Amino acid sequence: MNTKMNLMKPPDQSNCEPDGDLNLMCKKNINLEDGNDSCSSSSSSNLSLSSLSSIEVFSEENDPPNVTLEDCSNAYFAGYLGKKCVDKFKCSICEGNMLKDIEDATFNNQEFLIFCKNYSSENSLLHLKRPTVDFTEFVSLAQKIIKKTVEKMPHKKNISKFIFSKIKNDLSSVIHFNSSCEPHIDFLITHLINCKLLRDFNWKSKNIKSNAKDKNKNKLSILKNN
Repeated sequence: MNTKMNLMKPPDQSNCEPDGDLNLMCKKNINLEDGNDSCSSSSSSNLSLSSLSSIEVFSEENDPPNVTLEDCSNAYFAGYLGKKCVDKFKCSICEGNMLKDIEDATFNNQEFLIFCKNYSSENSLLHLKRPTVDFTEFVSLAQKIIKKTVEKMPHKKNISKFIFSKIKNDLSSVIHFNSSCEPHIDFLITHLINCKLLRDFNWKSKNIKSNAKDKNKNKLSILKNN
C-alpha cells in the first residue's frame, strides 16, 4: 500500500514491479512538477509544513467525543427501562421524568448506541426511546450499587430486597419522582435489579462451569499420564 501511495520504492526481491509513472519515488529526493515548472526544495518544505499545520488544526477541531461504550450502554438500558415502565402504566409524569420528547432535537453523546440501533420511524412501537440525563444518571448509579453489593456479599439472603431498599434510599435525590408514581418506580427498580442480577449470575455460572471443565480435564490428563 505504501508503494501504491508513492511512499517508498519497492524492494528488488519483492513481488512489486515498479511502473512507468513519473510520480513513483525512485530517489530519496523528490522533485514535485507542476506542468513545466519545477518547485524548489524550500517551497516543497513550506508546502509540507502548511499541510501538517492544516491537518493538526483539522484534528483538533474534530476530536472524537469523550464518551465510552459503558456510557452508551447505560443510556440504552435507561431508555429500555423507561419505555417499559411508560408502556405498562401509561403515566405521563413518568414519561416526562424518564424519556425525552420526540421533538427534542438535543443530541447527547451517550445516545450513539440508540441512534445506531434505531431502524424504525419515530411513530413505530419499535422505535428506541431516549432517556433524560437525570434518569440515565439514576440507572447508572443503581447499577453501581448492584455491582458493589454483589461483589461484597454475593451469598446474602434476600439480596434483591436489600439492593431495592438501598437504591430507593440512596438515589432519592438524583431524580424527583411524584409520590403518585411510587408503584411505577418500585416496578422499575425491581425490573432493573432482576435484569442486572440475572446477567451477572449467568456470567458467573458460566465461569464456574468453564473452571470446572478445566479442572476435570486436568484430572483426566493426570490419570492418563499415570
